[in-house]
Amino acid sequence: MANIPAQWFIITTIRGKEDSIISALNDKIRNFNYSSYIEEIKVLKTKEVTKKIYNRDDPNIPAKINNSKTVKWTILSDGRYEKEQTRIANKYPGYIFIKMVMEKNVWYAIRNLPGILGFVGSSGKGAQPIPISIEEYEKISGKSQTEEIVEKVKEDKTETLKFKKGMSVVVLSENMKDTVGTIKNIDYENNLVTLLVDILGRKTELATTIDQIKLAD
Repeated sequence: MANIPAQWFIITTIRGKEDSIISALNDKIRNFNYSSYIEEIKVLKTKEVTKKIYNRDDPNIPAKINNSKTVKWTILSDGRYEKEQTRIANKYPGYIFIKMVMEKNVWYAIRNLPGILGFVGSSGKGAQPIPISIEEYEKISGKSQTEEIVEKVKEDKTETLKFKKGMSVVVLSENMKDTVGTIKNIDYENNLVTLLVDILGRKTELATTIDQIKLAD
């Protein structure tokens, strides 16, 4: 076995149970003295940053705002509050990555552990799974093996999605402050909105960001 290199394989599991399955898997490996066959077991992690905007009178804003390691509050220029929350999550829910020497007894012990559904690349009927290459592993992980944590920013658009075409809104930006317009088009991906506003009796298009408008009373 000393001349057989460990390779990366992908295990499929029950979603949401990856960490507890890894713990049980490590216990089983120790109990069966299979540690020499297993080099590494992991789930790939990603850092998710979620941002949400609250109006000043929103009842969900806590009475006392405190920042923490995972939560950061910011008061925006228009008086609204921005909550930025960070969490570490599984990049591929339902998958565990294992670097191991594929030996039939070890493979059998792993695939029969409760919560494990099988190996990716196994056709069944006793066929051993196909490993993935280092290049495939690095492509899946997003970075090199020494850099598993990647950043992913997700904007919570709960606040902005309340706007629809044809709605009457008020502009908040200083150069057109309190101008009333009608929404012609919304580009949520780029946080842009096109309005039709009345300037000197003529309907004129005005482009601004979604956070610079509010619903008209």
